[in-house]
This record gives sequence, C-alpha cells and structure tokens, in this order.
Amino acid sequence: MRIFVNYAQADTEIVEQVVEMLAEEGHSLALEDKLMPGDNWSEKLAAAIESADALLYAISPDSLTVDWCEWCYAKAVEIGKPVIPALLRESASLPPALTSFRYIDFANGFDPEDRIVLKNALNNLQRFVVPTDQKPPTPERPNGIPVQAVGSLNIGRATPLNITLLPDVLKVLPPPFEWLEVSAGDVTLPDAQESVSVKRFFVAQYAVTNAQYKVFVDDPKGYANESWWLFSPEATDWRQAHPDPAPEVTFDENDARLGLSWYDGLAYCRWLNVQTRPLKLALRALGQGPRMATISLPSEKQLQRASETADLDAVSGIVTWTMNQPGRASVSAEGDGERILRNGSERMSANPGDRSASFGLRLVCFLVS
Repeated sequence: MRIFVNYAQADTEIVEQVVEMLAEEGHSLALEDKLMPGDNWSEKLAAAIESADALLYAISPDSLTVDWCEWCYAKAVEIGKPVIPALLRESASLPPALTSFRYIDFANGFDPEDRIVLKNALNNLQRFVVPTDQKPPTPERPNGIPVQAVGSLNIGRATPLNITLLPDVLKVLPPPFEWLEVSAGDVTLPDAQESVSVKRFFVAQYAVTNAQYKVFVDDPKGYANESWWLFSPEATDWRQAHPDPAPEVTFDENDARLGLSWYDGLAYCRWLNVQTRPLKLALRALGQGPRMATISLPSEKQLQRASETADLDAVSGIVTWTMNQPGRASVSAEGDGERILRNGSERMSANPGDRSASFGLRLVCFLVS
C-alpha cells in the first residue's frame, strides 16, 4: 500500500520511525524523492496524494500551523483520499473533521496496541474518508517551503544510535519500583515440545502495589477515562459494564494490588506509558536503534525467562496476568479469549474480565519490534 505522510519538518525524527514501522508492514511512501527548487510543488504534491492509497496526517502543534500541511490535508479531502490521523504530541488537537476518527497515538512512544490500530486503519480505509463539504479552507499559494522540498524521509536515519530509553516510573508512582534487566535466551514453556527464544527486556522486580494502582484510580484522567480501554471492542464493552474500579483485597499500601482483571492491567499499562517519560540515561541495548521502551504486561515466555534468571519478588498465593492466550504463541490485545496467569511454575488461565482475589500485575518494558 502506498502512503502519503503529511508532516512538519520539526517532527522529522519521530515521523521517520513511523515510516520505518510502515515499511516493516510492507507499505511504501507515495513520495520518496525530494522536491526540487524548479518543481511545481503543488502539482507534484497533488500527484503524489492522488497516487496514494491514504494520507497519514502526523499531527503536532507544528504541523497544524504549517500552510503546506494544511494544503496537503485539504487536497486529500478534496479528491476523496482516506485521512488517518496520527497524534505525535499530546499538546496537539485533531482538526474538527477528524475528531470522530480513531487516531493513532504516537505521543508517548510506540505501543504494540498502536501498531495494531495502524494496521486496522489501513485495512479499513473507507472509515477514514472525510466528506468533501468538510474540506478545510486553504490558501491558494501556501507560505513557506513544503517539508518534501527540504529533504526526503530516511528510514536509516531513524536509528542512529543503539540505545534503550527506560520509562522513569518513579516520577509517577510511589516506591518500591525497580527495573531488572533480563538477557536474551531460550525458555521451554509448560506443555511445549521445543524451546522458544526471548529477546532482551526489563521486568519490574515487584508486582504493582495498592499504592501504585491507586495513582491510576485517583487520577481524573486515569480509571475514569474510558479511552484506556479502547484497545479492543471487547475491552470497551467490559469497561462500560464496569464503571467502578475493583475494590482492594488487602489494605497495606505496599501489598500487591489484587482483584484486577486483564483488561484493568492493559489499561493501566496504556495510562502509565502516557505518564512516564524516558530517562536521559541511555542504556545500551541489542535493538536496532533509539526507541522508547514500552511498558506492557509480559508475554508468558518473558515471565518465565524472568522467573528463571532475575531476582523477582515472588509473592505466594497470587498470580499475575500475561498477554498470551492458551495454545497461542503470538500475543494480541484483541479478543475475549482466556489469558494465562503465572507465578513461578504455577500456571492457570482465566477470562480477561475476571477480577479474582488472587490476580495481580507485574510489568515489563521492551523495545517494540
């Protein structure tokens, strides 16, 4: 699929990472070469938009004030091209005609769920066509120089260093919290015939505590904000049926927070990703380049690798959620199938909406591949 990326020069670095994600999914750019000084810029840009299957609008405070970004957006609306909004910074607001669309949130790194949202958007382009009567007004001759005349997007430039930026969780949550590094290796899961490989990642030494989950509950934009559950239709329906947070099972603030569903856990991770910011300290990683490490629930193989190699604070009598469904090696945020819970060698599965009193959370962070 050919994508026209509409962006401002100030956002080039993050846009190149978005373009890298598109390339990994097998998509190409509708305009790969730099516009030259002698070119008719509006004609060249119009032709590129016409040749594209969709326009991806990289929205930031900068792109919203650039005449050429507005012109390209209006041209896509005029000729009936789908416009997929991608939010790059929280301080930006969607153009009025796009507020009803489900946007892709890249404002705080690249979550696995965001990749899924992008893939779903590209598979359902008809939902992103803006009615022509909502075309924004644009100047006949835009001011300035289009970013495509300044330079071309370069995927290789998106990964100049080999670093991992860890989320600084203690800026948001009370202690205790510590990331433990888990090296790459192989594990053999219960009932499996062969071992599977695990990439390097970081795991929280402690399960999420009552005090740490309470920050999410007390934040007016935390549990009360239903958007954290928009990662799947099933999660959205579950949240609407459960408007109140689960009651605490124990009352010591440093006890592990129990009675949480898988949906609760994934929503908590999405909220925490938005609240945290990467440390300035760059930790050497085995990834392909400098990307924000994303906070998530662990896969089962990650949790097993961590239990075998890291000094985890294991609490007897509780199990923590993983991303995996029984019998499936891949992970997905969608669907209402049972999810696996683990505590060392203890293993079980439960409905993702189950808030049983022994169910808790342990977090991991890793590079999104």
